[in-house]
Amino acid sequence: MELKQSTTDSKPAGSESQKRNLMRDCPKLGIVRLLATIVLVLVVVSGFVDEARGSSSMDWSFLQNSYWYVPTVNLPALLSSTANGGTFIPITDQTVFYIQRYVKGYFWGTVATELTVAGQSRGPACFQMVGSVTPEGTVNLSFTPTGSSGAPTAGFGTMRLIGRQWTMENQMSTSQSGGTATHWAYMVQCRVGQPCMRSLPGTDLTIAQLLDDCS
Repeated sequence: MELKQSTTDSKPAGSESQKRNLMRDCPKLGIVRLLATIVLVLVVVSGFVDEARGSSSMDWSFLQNSYWYVPTVNLPALLSSTANGGTFIPITDQTVFYIQRYVKGYFWGTVATELTVAGQSRGPACFQMVGSVTPEGTVNLSFTPTGSSGAPTAGFGTMRLIGRQWTMENQMSTSQSGGTATHWAYMVQCRVGQPCMRSLPGTDLTIAQLLDDCS
């Protein structure tokens, strides 16, 4: 009897089993890949957030041993009272900060102010200043009078980079004889040797002379 060779291809015994195992494991592999993708996205997003936070934070230690004053354009202020149904008088206000120390977001020093009302100067009034500044540049200010004039005053502001120069955009209101003085200004830093050390807008006194009266 002649034996005929089968025309059906033989398959390895384990091929069907491997196929079934692969099909069973496919969903698991898909979940693993999905979780890996989610983790990667979270890591990338976290890096962007940390970078954004870092870029918005500043080291304000340059405030230590610095002088700040009001430039000419920001001298105008307002003296108001309730007399005669409300009185509002344009005045000028030159304010000088000497920041003696800065430590971890806090600073303190001496402040001298000189108001000019109807052409007559008032001051200087002297204050002890304590302030804070957040990493993002938000400023809080407290002024306590050290002389016979002036009243306790609170102010607030923001550090603003204008051009290549940091300014301190401050706002405050304080009691004065005859009313309340309200003022905002982009205060700018004055460095030793600059013209602002020898001549200040809004007053005949220099920075040193204003501060000497408050020492």
